[in-house]
Amino acid sequence: MEKLLAKLIKLQEWSEEFERQESLAVVMEPKLRAAARQMQDSGVPLYVIYHYFMKAEYDSYGVLRAKLNVTNEILGVLVERNNLGSELERRGEIDQAIQLYEANIADCFNGTHPYERLRILYTRQGRYSDAVRVCESYFRMLDILDKPCALPKMQHHLDKLKLKAQQQA
Repeated sequence: MEKLLAKLIKLQEWSEEFERQESLAVVMEPKLRAAARQMQDSGVPLYVIYHYFMKAEYDSYGVLRAKLNVTNEILGVLVERNNLGSELERRGEIDQAIQLYEANIADCFNGTHPYERLRILYTRQGRYSDAVRVCESYFRMLDILDKPCALPKMQHHLDKLKLKAQQQA
């Protein structure tokens, strides 16, 4: 009976701690969201904000949960732009797709999709200097986020596009 009572007391303590942490998450999430918004208003790209929050260490479950909610929201915006851009391309609305991909590049999206799509679209349109800018943006993103080159063929594309841009000029 005493063991059962001890277990029930321990369970109650865990439950109370969980409730405290949940309350902390509710309090911290708007603060983290406001900090992210302030960083974005200061010109910090969305993916850099995402990366910052993901690398930060947190000392409690509640703060961690709040951080995950905010970072998932940021990542959702970036991924949705890519998905919508692909859909717009399928419908032939290339200029609108380009705008979404450009927004992701401005926000240092850590993935190849918007860089590859813009490189291809600009090359098809004969806009070689824009294609060069996009490839260079890809390498800047890798430097900013301290990432290894995820797409080695991008350097090959960049070299070819620079020659075409020079010939076009």
